[in-house]
Amino acid sequence: VNFHRPVYVGQLLSVHGQVTYVGRTSIEVELRVEAENLLTG
Repeated sequence: VNFHRPVYVGQLLSVHGQVTYVGRTSIEVELRVEAENLLTG
């Protein structure tokens, strides 16, 4: 997983995923990652 922006200590990190493809020997998963500052919302 490569993050486009840093996630800082104190942030809440949520990861949501869904399977987009299933092959005979492989699988593809789409992930959505969101970071939220718990102090400022």
